[in-house]
Amino acid sequence: MTLNKLHYVVIHGRPRISPITFTRNDLEGIYMPHIDPLVVTLEIANITVKRILIDGGSNAEILYWDAFQKMRLKESDLRKCYAPLVAFEGIRLTAKGIINLPIKAGDKIASVDFLVVNAPSSYNAILGRL
Repeated sequence: MTLNKLHYVVIHGRPRISPITFTRNDLEGIYMPHIDPLVVTLEIANITVKRILIDGGSNAEILYWDAFQKMRLKESDLRKCYAPLVAFEGIRLTAKGIINLPIKAGDKIASVDFLVVNAPSSYNAILGRL
């Protein structure tokens, strides 16, 4: 029996994903100007995850360690990550690793690389520029 190992994958750009759009009907009951954060519930790895912040200014997708553990994901599935992160307050963090997980929004499914971070947060995850 022969086993082939994959040591690394080079990804050239991200796949095109249809944008999430809102109509005037979605503004019913919303006062303008609107500056509230967009917080959603999505399926990540076939688990319903609440309190996901959509942050179009973020260059990374973050999954917080507390959520990672509650989802019963395996730490052994994390890939090494050496790049430091800069949090909202300018604090430098080191990710515990990277994990690729499927995200489902409606009938759309995307494969996303999450940086897993052990830091306090009121959110379970942050999605940036998918």
